[in-house]
Amino acid sequence: SQEIGSGTFIVNFLLPFGNLVAYFSVPPLEDMPPNIAIVWEKFIHGDQQYRDGKLKLLPVVVDGPWIVRKAVGPGTSPAMLGRDL
Repeated sequence: SQEIGSGTFIVNFLLPFGNLVAYFSVPPLEDMPPNIAIVWEKFIHGDQQYRDGKLKLLPVVVDGPWIVRKAVGPGTSPAMLGRDL
């Protein structure tokens, strides 16, 4: 049986040229630091509006064309996810 809060967290990015799916392994809550466990529980039990307001992406291009790295930036500003632009 799978414990609440553990498993796999999947993010599906719908891009103009296709989909990008990223997945992350999530440890059981008791293995997380207490402050992280509280935030994670709020996220998974929150409604769609709550999750959309909390999920952020810090885009970084480590190795790529100069123009792409300049367009994406240094990865210090979060990109808005889950909201219609």
